[in-house]
Amino acid sequence: MATPAPSLSGTVHGGLTAVSGARVTLYAAGSIGYGSGATELASTASDSSGSFSFTSWICPADNPETYVIVESGNPGGGTNPAIGMMSLTGPCDALTASAFATVNELTTVAAEWALAQFSDSTGAFIGTSSTNATGLTTPSTCRRQTWCRAT
Repeated sequence: MATPAPSLSGTVHGGLTAVSGARVTLYAAGSIGYGSGATELASTASDSSGSFSFTSWICPADNPETYVIVESGNPGGGTNPAIGMMSLTGPCDALTASAFATVNELTTVAAEWALAQFSDSTGAFIGTSSTNATGLTTPSTCRRQTWCRAT
């Protein structure tokens, strides 16, 4: 059976307003130390309705957890370079055509809370030690919580 091509689409909102022109980056969590080693898999920009789509990247061999970071963008009153949000998206090989991620203030709080022990001081780079690879996939993290990951 062929492996489905990776794919992920989603939307970016600030409150109820779409954020257009935001830099949207898909990352694989690192495994060389806490808060380090995250790998950029793909990058794009949100359109005028806040939508984005990634359709091509290569999943790392160890099938790490993935997440989306949103930076900058226009929530309707001009570009705001201070925008910074995130959403957890699950294991890399689970991101197929049906995968969808909502990125907003709520997904950001959920992700930062669940993964605080794995992030760097900026909250943007997620990683764990090579001896704690399962730490990101335990029930205490967001992976098993459908309220904060791509479905």
